[in-house]
Amino acid sequence: MYIQTKAPQTIHIMYGTVLKVNGQLVHPDPGDSWFSAEYNRRTGHYTGIPAKAVIEINPGSYGVLDPSGDVSSC
Repeated sequence: MYIQTKAPQTIHIMYGTVLKVNGQLVHPDPGDSWFSAEYNRRTGHYTGIPAKAVIEINPGSYGVLDPSGDVSSC
């Protein structure tokens, strides 16, 4: 199962989707999951999920980039 989390360009995805299967936290396959900065999307590949499992999806952690705190422009 692939789950893609997309955010507006003003929000930075810091940690991908949080997935629970039958109440247990499941982590994506690190070798087959990726982040696209161009489209601000995080894609996670989850394996071994039973067909009739109860699935809970949370978009994960995100943050708002505040350009006023950018000291490189000073």
